[in-house]
Amino acid sequence: MQHISFIDIIYFIANTCALLAAYMLFFKFYTYRKLANRLLGGFLILNAYCNFTYLLIITGWIQEVPYLYKVAAPITYLIAPLALLYVRSVLYNETRLRKTDILHLIPFIIFFINYLPFYVLPLVEKQEIVNAVVNNVALNYTHKDGLLPEGINILCRSIQSIVYLILQWRIIVVFYKGHKEVRSIPQLFALKKWVITFTSLITFYYLSLTLLYILVANNIINSTSIVPKHPYTLGITITSYLIAVVYFSIGGYILINAHQLFGIPQLSISNPFKQKDKKKGAFSVKNVENNIEILENYFRSEHPFLNKNLNINIVSVATGISSRDISFIINNQFHQRFTDYVNCYRINYVLNEIDIGDLKSYTWETIAMKAGFGSRSAFNAAFKKVSKVTPSEYLKKIKNI
Repeated sequence: MQHISFIDIIYFIANTCALLAAYMLFFKFYTYRKLANRLLGGFLILNAYCNFTYLLIITGWIQEVPYLYKVAAPITYLIAPLALLYVRSVLYNETRLRKTDILHLIPFIIFFINYLPFYVLPLVEKQEIVNAVVNNVALNYTHKDGLLPEGINILCRSIQSIVYLILQWRIIVVFYKGHKEVRSIPQLFALKKWVITFTSLITFYYLSLTLLYILVANNIINSTSIVPKHPYTLGITITSYLIAVVYFSIGGYILINAHQLFGIPQLSISNPFKQKDKKKGAFSVKNVENNIEILENYFRSEHPFLNKNLNINIVSVATGISSRDISFIINNQFHQRFTDYVNCYRINYVLNEIDIGDLKSYTWETIAMKAGFGSRSAFNAAFKKVSKVTPSEYLKKIKNI
């Protein structure tokens, strides 16, 4: 088995980031389970699996699990379509796939059939092939494991990536050209920034992969070993690092900016790529403003924050505003998370109680429970976050006034 290089470590960390981000998309943000987040989660999981298979091959660990060899090959044809469908669905708030989207499966099906003869081989024969690949990684690119030469697979994968990148950028350009009113809405600036950042990152990722394929092909043509000779050593090494760093950036960016994945309100925006529903109106800023007013009035008049079990679903039912729209308003208008938004009202309630002298009759813990906090520690953390001082420091401060 080969030693683990620094690039392999970057890939391992990147896979971890991608899987954590996918977990949040599928399970952590259960209130916001929409099509776009499931597509992005699928994109991350499939990328992680394919890169995991690459690590198995490059380190030689594939010898322990030879039945996984070439399983990722057809799966790679699902990654670019998932990225495109994600961008389309997040821009147009699509809640379901279209019937025509099944056509995106065609390359996957073709190459799954291509590798069927290898998949049904006895395990002993697979082990022999895998052992040969570990001893000479060039065989991963040259050995005919399916019905078609391996070079056809690599060529088709590169062409598919470039075609889907063009289509993905086209969706973004057409969307913002056709809906200039969306550009003027500050709350949607983060979404635009994310979609462009995401597409830019995978553009670098796919172009780097294509460049790597070209460099490796050149090296194989001029050598019988995958170990590159000058002048390809530097090119292949730099490209490999670039691919690893860009892949890490995708998963890392999502983890750091997870709040952007909650989605945008259900916009009534016409989709030029759709045949139906062309007469729907454009996004209405007044709808967002009205929802903000309803939400604030509800918290000020009904004091729902006094309920320690308050959650976004309860607020949604009480106000008639969808959970996703509430999340959008709190994240983008108030730049907070739902818990922080609720705790602000709770702390303001506590401060008001202190002003009217309630602290003389009750302890801090009693007032905290009365305000809706579940524990003293949660109260202390929220108090310091809102007022920038601890409860005891605040009390000393007002006594000195």
